[in-house]
Amino acid sequence: MAEVTLEGLRKNYGNVAAVKGLDLVIKDQEFVVLLGPSGCGKTTTLRCITGLESPTGGRILFDGKDVTQQKPAERNVAMVFQFFALYPHLKARKIITFPLRARKASKKHIREKVEWVAEMFKLHHLLDRYVGGMPPGDKQKIALARAVVRDPNVLLLDEPLSALDEQYREEMRWQLGHIQKQLKVTTVYVTHDQREAMSLADRIILMRDGRIEQQAPPDEIYRRPANVFAAYFIGSPGMNLFPVTLEDRDLLLGKESRRLPIPEEIISKLAVTERREFVMGIRPEFLSIAGKEAGEGESCFPATIFSTEQVGNYKIFNFRVDDEIYHGMVRRKGVLEGEGMVCFDMAQARFFNKESGEAIF
Repeated sequence: MAEVTLEGLRKNYGNVAAVKGLDLVIKDQEFVVLLGPSGCGKTTTLRCITGLESPTGGRILFDGKDVTQQKPAERNVAMVFQFFALYPHLKARKIITFPLRARKASKKHIREKVEWVAEMFKLHHLLDRYVGGMPPGDKQKIALARAVVRDPNVLLLDEPLSALDEQYREEMRWQLGHIQKQLKVTTVYVTHDQREAMSLADRIILMRDGRIEQQAPPDEIYRRPANVFAAYFIGSPGMNLFPVTLEDRDLLLGKESRRLPIPEEIISKLAVTERREFVMGIRPEFLSIAGKEAGEGESCFPATIFSTEQVGNYKIFNFRVDDEIYHGMVRRKGVLEGEGMVCFDMAQARFFNKESGEAIF
């Protein structure tokens, strides 16, 4: 296994900078997910690590050894792509053993490794079947088995589940996390799907425009986003972001200046900044509906709930401030549309600099 270090990694395509000076350390045996919107540089970063792309600048190190100019075969990495790249006319056993046969491994070693990987992925019943007729989930298992049978130093996964139907994705998501812990292999996983990132990662590297916006464990990046981009990108729905103005002991929300009473401790923290205008962020699950009976001084304001939707055990309710739509999420089936009081759990609120978007607290 290996620790992977990126030092000032840059990759340009002509005049387009895809990766802009990344500094990153991926610890030995860590499961890291590169997450971000399309075009943010995550796949280019992965391809540089594997050696399929040559960096424009910077260095790539495995356990302190510079591998920047090494070919993929010299790095002992394994990569699994979004599409399976399997030969449909071959049986699973032959596909899985290809990396070992290419290394001229002994027949005994090959048999032992096939037995090991078949047990790991529960593939015994598939080994002697042609992959052409297999369902997508089984094909992806074969692709993963072929990748890990060679004992790679680093396992690189580029959107490996995005081509699967939801029923297969659920199963494979669990299996991937379970198997990675068993293999104890350093893993770098690329996805735009935050659900995959939140469920699999030891650490999420959130990227935008070729740069790292935030890197943190899933719970931390969810609860304490470093900026408004992280706040809105992570979560479904994303964090509500309200433009607010501090006036006396209240916050005024939006152009309509809806008055929201807030706790004294938050007033004190905001006052220290010597600013009056902020962006306040709060996750939908920390909003609730109180009807019209909210107590005086509570962090609530009147709003019209214009639509609701049931998502599992939760009810999402939608309301407007100015022309912006915001979302709350409660464990209630009886939420009705119409007039009410939207209440905030202010202990869970985050505040951001209005100009830079960076978190204040």
